[in-house]
Amino acid sequence: MVRVDRRVKKTEISIRNAFEELASSRKLKEITVKELTNRADINRKTFYLHYDSIEDLVNSYVDVIANELIELLERHTFKEYYEHPGKSWNNLVDTLQDKKDFWLKLLFSDEYSYFSRKIEKILVENMAVFILKSFSISELDAKTCANFLIKNTLDTIRFFFYDLKCKDYNFIKAQVGKLNKFGIGYFFESLV
Repeated sequence: MVRVDRRVKKTEISIRNAFEELASSRKLKEITVKELTNRADINRKTFYLHYDSIEDLVNSYVDVIANELIELLERHTFKEYYEHPGKSWNNLVDTLQDKKDFWLKLLFSDEYSYFSRKIEKILVENMAVFILKSFSISELDAKTCANFLIKNTLDTIRFFFYDLKCKDYNFIKAQVGKLNKFGIGYFFESLV
């Protein structure tokens, strides 16, 4: 096991904390290395020892966030999530509430869409494997289901937070759960 020097770890935490604070209240293109290093109380040279640019720093969050979301999913089997659709999103909603300003911006705002698409891709690949562990279906069907669930879930959450400005986590969780389990037919069954 490679041991990381405490000073390096402390610097990394300072950089991340400073970036998360800035990103929560600023547009990505407005964040400068100078401003970030001042906030992190480090010099520019130290920043460049860790990252090539602000975009490189943002890119480092892709694996961190994707891995954290995958860990959330792995708390139960996919079959359990399928039978109780709100279960998986309870974990996601709790995580979003803990880090809401930064995570919401990184996952759902247009300015970070390049990075959120990378996160989605990693999640879809892992979700497909996760589905195959619970159900005997083809790999293509698992990937199709995973793509549908991940992209539609994240887009629905994006819709509620950014378009409707809805912050009612229980309502959002219920809507996402119904859509994931029953599709849009749930909303029309009383009309047919």
